[in-house]
Amino acid sequence: MRDTVGTTIYYKVLQLDRNSAIFGASSKQAIDHLQGLTWNRLRENMVIEAKITRFNNRSLHLDVGAIKTYLQADEVSYEWIDNMHDRYKTLRLRSWVH
Repeated sequence: MRDTVGTTIYYKVLQLDRNSAIFGASSKQAIDHLQGLTWNRLRENMVIEAKITRFNNRSLHLDVGAIKTYLQADEVSYEWIDNMHDRYKTLRLRSWVH
């Protein structure tokens, strides 16, 4: 469970009762919605920011507008990287999708 602290969780509000302070939400619908927005905005040669969600010695796992992807070490730098943790100690980067 400690690995999930700081993880972004997406929810789409489906029902709202302000008087009772209750709402119903769906994570799956939120992810589908955000992915659709992201795919609509992506263009070739576009420079984007991604949130690093996990990493290991040779790759970064990324979230780009609720789309999960990864980046291998040889795509990060021309120099050899023994451990991605040495280069990416801070795991919080801004996401460009709002």
